[in-house]
Amino acid sequence: MFLRQGWNDVEKKCPKCKEIKSLDDYHNSSYTYNKRQVYCKVCTNLADKNKRDKYKKNGPTIIRTNKVCGKCNVDKKMEEFPISRDKPDWRLAYCKKCWTEYVKAKKANL
Repeated sequence: MFLRQGWNDVEKKCPKCKEIKSLDDYHNSSYTYNKRQVYCKVCTNLADKNKRDKYKKNGPTIIRTNKVCGKCNVDKKMEEFPISRDKPDWRLAYCKKCWTEYVKAKKANL
């Protein structure tokens, strides 16, 4: 069953658990018409937890000892790259030094 929802709704149906819940039970989102995420907080948190557990359980899909920095193009040891568990080798593309410079430059431009 499809529920037509408008701007003044106080409730919304979660497509994952199929429950009708208050808008307070949804995280904020700037991308949807009612400024709330599609899935309720419970379903979103559960999906995020499952994703984190999967990454922790499986570990990195690519095992390396060295990696080339995407900014300075220097071959460095993996320990010199910040951890990012959503990447195949669990490391960012920039080394820690280049990443720090990148973040500082981004903040300065704001």
